[in-house]
Amino acid sequence: MVLHTCGTLQTAISNAIWSIFTYKVLREENAEYPFPIVDIRKARMLQQYTKLGSDKELQTLMKAGLTKQERSSPPDEFTITKYRQTIENTLLKNFEALSKIFQHYAAGDDGDATSMSLQEFWDVVRDCELSKQTSDTQAVKKETFNRIFERADALEEDGEGGGNTAISGGDAEITPDGFVNALIEISLRKYKKESKWSKRFDLLLTKGILPKACRTNTESFRKDISQDDVQAVYKKYAQKLRAVFEHYAKQKMKRVKKERRKSNDEENDSGASELDLGLPEWIKWCKDFKLITRSGDMRHDFGEDFANKVFRNVQAGGGDPDDGSGGASVGGGDDSLIYLEFLEALAAVACFKLVNPYIPLASRLEQFLRDMVDDGAKKILKRRKN
Repeated sequence: MVLHTCGTLQTAISNAIWSIFTYKVLREENAEYPFPIVDIRKARMLQQYTKLGSDKELQTLMKAGLTKQERSSPPDEFTITKYRQTIENTLLKNFEALSKIFQHYAAGDDGDATSMSLQEFWDVVRDCELSKQTSDTQAVKKETFNRIFERADALEEDGEGGGNTAISGGDAEITPDGFVNALIEISLRKYKKESKWSKRFDLLLTKGILPKACRTNTESFRKDISQDDVQAVYKKYAQKLRAVFEHYAKQKMKRVKKERRKSNDEENDSGASELDLGLPEWIKWCKDFKLITRSGDMRHDFGEDFANKVFRNVQAGGGDPDDGSGGASVGGGDDSLIYLEFLEALAAVACFKLVNPYIPLASRLEQFLRDMVDDGAKKILKRRKN
């Protein structure tokens, strides 16, 4: 009798443990549970992504992101409590998407997905085009994003009792709390036309971050074009490609000088500098070499909108934003391509024109240069020699 009771009790305990395990691991999203289940990991993530820091932190972000005039005349019925509540509601509504975005970029620099380096932060800035001016947004200077990151890192250290850190070290990283703080400051700086400060944050997420983040994989592509077989193709055509680049770069120099003369701004001519291509010259090159197609063409594989996107993706990046140059570009900046970026753009166009993924990139690039670039390059080279 005692043995039977013990066996029954053991079975009951075993079944209870198994029930807890199956409810915990195999539960469906909207299932109803006979007992409460606490997902500690998700609760911690919710705290990081949807709960803001102290009022002092928010005031620091507002002081940095708002002008003196804006701070002296806040929106009607504004309170720091209402602002916090509205931002936290927006974060909660977009928690799943925002957490995936953070983890995607945080894992991109050979680290884990729990913290974001300055370089990874710059990947977000580039992909979401946060520095650009649009009809609805203000332009934000590249060096400003470095300061935004530094401030986010310093606020995190303050919250951990680390004292006031004015400038972050080269190895500084921010957690989701710091990332959210950075986004708050960016929203205050970019969406000046929106009078409600909390609405600015909603606009940044819905128009700037969520639709554009995680759409490009520039680092993977750059690793592909750095391979020896691809570099051998570039070397084979180096003389011709350099001639093409310099031909259109000189056209940019003429355009810029003409614009400066019109605006009586010749004093700001920086003199000799590295040659680069502007967007007008890039588009002209694409058209001169008959690369751009239109919707009525038999094969419409590279419209002008794609040419613009290649230019924006290439010129935006790769460099170290902490190298003292005040930005993330290796050369030309927000509106130009240096020679190395031009070479990358050629590989990108080759992928549009020759889309078969089973053909190695080096083979596609060589075929593209041979069939679509070589003849035009020879003509430019011949004119230079004459």
